Amino acid sequence: MARDQLLSIESPLTRPVLQDHWHRHWPEALAAGLSDTADNGFAQALRQYRNAVMLAIMARDLGGLSDLHENLQSISDLAEICLNLGYQHCCQAMVSRHGVARRTTGEAVDLLIVGMGKLGGYELNASSDIDLIYLLADEGQSDGRPKDHPDGPGGALDLQTYFTRLGRRLAGLLGESTADGLVFRVDLRLRPHGDSGPCGLQSRDARELPDSLRQGVGTLRMD
Repeated sequence: MARDQLLSIESPLTRPVLQDHWHRHWPEALAAGLSDTADNGFAQALRQYRNAVMLAIMARDLGGLSDLHENLQSISDLAEICLNLGYQHCCQAMVSRHGVARRTTGEAVDLLIVGMGKLGGYELNASSDIDLIYLLADEGQSDGRPKDHPDGPGGALDLQTYFTRLGRRLAGLLGESTADGLVFRVDLRLRPHGDSGPCGLQSRDARELPDSLRQGVGTLRMD
């Protein structure tokens, strides 16, 4: 991490401050990452960003400049920002290979990411996993590749397959340990069938979530 990538600790690390820090120091990371099939370029940038923010949060805490509420809020905001950036990157990669995901009506559709537990309550600490549930539209498929694509036309996927691939790619992008560390460990096991089923729930299956999991659920903001 370069010295100029460090954050000032003089003022609270609010969500706008954290977002601005990404855009000022890693403005090309999303576009550059698309050309790297292993996600290495984008993954490195995201880890450098996470490390810079976590260092600033800990410095403010050790210096007596922040309280527990600010620390938990800043870490939770950081997790949401990293999730949103990772989702954008994974979406771009999926669109380039399989086209835009659409409902049967033709309307473009996104994966809905639901934060559970400490993330849903904005109470993440430095060692927390992030518990997620993916929700997706019941029916539809992606456009597939255009005729002039280097790999040729084709590649259309049903929504379950499309978003399962996207969701697993996102979890790996955030949770895999590299020379730069990891972003956040991702736990997808809170869905009704744990690891035994697909990583994304169709909307009709969300009713199977027990009441204990519905409490304190927060849907991530896609900024």
